[in-house]
Amino acid sequence: MMRSAGKLMMLLVPALTLAGCGDNGLTEVREWMDGVKKETRIIIPKISEPKLYVPVAYTGKDQIDPFNPNKLLAALAKIRAESDNGLKPDMNRRREALEAFPLDVLKMVGIIEKPNMKNALIQVDKSIYQAKIGNYVGQNFGMITKITDTDIEINTSKRSAMRFSFYARLTFVALLGLASSAFAQSNAIESITANQQGVNVIVKIAMKNPVSKPPLGFAITNPARIALDFADTSNGTGKSSSDIGMGDVRNVNVVEATGRSRLVFNLNKPLNYATTVEGSVVIVTIDGSGGIATAVNSSGLPVVSAPAAQTKQNLRDIDFRKGVAGEGRVVVDLPSSQVVVDVRQQGQKILVDFMKVGLPDMLRRRLDVTDFGSPIQTVTTAPQGENVRMTIEPKGLWEHSVYQSDTQLVIEVKPIKEDPNKLTQGTQGYRGERLSLNFQNIEVRALLQVIADFNGLNIITSDTVNGSLTLRLKDVPWDQALDIIMQS
Repeated sequence: MMRSAGKLMMLLVPALTLAGCGDNGLTEVREWMDGVKKETRIIIPKISEPKLYVPVAYTGKDQIDPFNPNKLLAALAKIRAESDNGLKPDMNRRREALEAFPLDVLKMVGIIEKPNMKNALIQVDKSIYQAKIGNYVGQNFGMITKITDTDIEINTSKRSAMRFSFYARLTFVALLGLASSAFAQSNAIESITANQQGVNVIVKIAMKNPVSKPPLGFAITNPARIALDFADTSNGTGKSSSDIGMGDVRNVNVVEATGRSRLVFNLNKPLNYATTVEGSVVIVTIDGSGGIATAVNSSGLPVVSAPAAQTKQNLRDIDFRKGVAGEGRVVVDLPSSQVVVDVRQQGQKILVDFMKVGLPDMLRRRLDVTDFGSPIQTVTTAPQGENVRMTIEPKGLWEHSVYQSDTQLVIEVKPIKEDPNKLTQGTQGYRGERLSLNFQNIEVRALLQVIADFNGLNIITSDTVNGSLTLRLKDVPWDQALDIIMQS
């Protein structure tokens, strides 16, 4: 018992000691906290006045969502409305004959004109149509706005300008930067360069692929031009015209049509040309002297062909014929259509100079044609330096005219009956209204129809009338033009 009581006393003494220590520590903490509260000053910041905002009404609730596809359609409609300048085709007018054909099948073959009127001759297949300024052609409401001796300008509903090139199909000049339709040609013209060698102008035409033969070409005298046709070739130069400005060569136009491209050299005067091919380069030599052109290679040396070509071409024949009205005609067969001929009246004589051609011995003669009863008395032909001169000597009152069809040159001298009531004499027997004709390789039957329509005449053409004609007449009576055509 005594041991248990001792153990209990030993446990109670530490417990009482711990209890006393615990109370003293809590009291100190409470006193510290009370002291801190008394010393700490509480500061509350002042809240600023709220900012006033002015209400704004939202006005875009009725607009199209920017992410809605209809917004693009509305913008395009607005652009069309702003750009519309009122150029709209008249859908109520009566369609014209040439509106039944697309432009690429139309071909300008010439013009016919009289004072204050100029009509273009447009060929479709074998039919010839007349068109004047204000007429419509093609299937896109194209209206003719200008007619010259060489082309027709057309304004279409597509707001572009199109032009028929003389003897060519179609030239397209994009005014709005529109690209022309590309054709799948096997070759292309890549560049055109020119240099001058003496009086000659040498033009080098670089092609995309090698060329097997020189291009076909022709020359016209008024206006003075040289045209070269490149078959199955496109225009890869990126431009339709290039300035040359050398000698009498002003510039060159590049015309691309269906299946071919045409180069047209614009000259100050008629000149002859020659072409040769070196691989993928076509070299054109334009002779500035007016003589027969000789082709040169890329080194500027004359091209020697085998067998050697004759250096100078000769006149082929000279003939005299009398017309039914007493007129005399001197008919000269030229070696080529490129021969330059200068015809002029000097006093009571007619001088005809054939440039850069020869005269065979059999044609070096003096023809006495007095017995034929025409104004022409003698025709004398003789060499004169590098040229040939023909001297025609008529008598009495007379007038002369000159026309050429391909390689045949005709100098016609008509007698004039003196009329004392006239200050000047001439155009004996022809009383028709004056007109001008300029056409290339047109069928005679179609041409007669054009003259009849143009002058309001009735012409009956036999089935035996056929053939084609190339002719240029300036300001002559229409009945004289008809007479010349029938005699050609």
